[in-house]
Amino acid sequence: AIAVLIIIPFLIVDVNWEYWVVTIFSLGISYFIYIQTKDSILINLLPTQVVFLVVSVFVYPELLKYQPSKEIGKLIQKLEPNKEYFYSFGLPYSKRSYEFYSNRLMRNFFDKSQLDNELKSGEYRLVVTPLEYFHFLVQKVKDDYSYSIIEEKYYYKIATPTQKFLKKKTRERACSKVYLVQLTKK
Repeated sequence: AIAVLIIIPFLIVDVNWEYWVVTIFSLGISYFIYIQTKDSILINLLPTQVVFLVVSVFVYPELLKYQPSKEIGKLIQKLEPNKEYFYSFGLPYSKRSYEFYSNRLMRNFFDKSQLDNELKSGEYRLVVTPLEYFHFLVQKVKDDYSYSIIEEKYYYKIATPTQKFLKKKTRERACSKVYLVQLTKK
């Protein structure tokens, strides 16, 4: 367990002095509890608890930065305050967190006529799309709509991390990007 606590700052996340204070303090308390109780199970259990504490406090929040739905959802609320849904293009329905944080439903954008019927010249709608589908979105709307990227964020499905993602030096190469795009009718 102590090896893991030493490896975390070198391989997984950048840490500051607080990491070392919390880690050393927690290990000290664990050792003190062990000395007081002399329970042999605690010698294995307490360092594991310290690792869980450190991962929860320092590692997990760092990895959550690669789940951009909260930030993008807040932007959607701010930029389209009176809409009951937002558009997505190429975003799987499993990405319901965008709906949660934007406080509205997600509608898949399949056909340009969806926007044609809704918007007048100069009006806009926001579309969330992953990098892999951005080019297809632009191709679909380029004749009748101008587009601008409002926000660009790295994302990764942190529920299934890989070694490449966990290492801070290779993390961004393991990620993809998601865009919040504004489509304005010409």
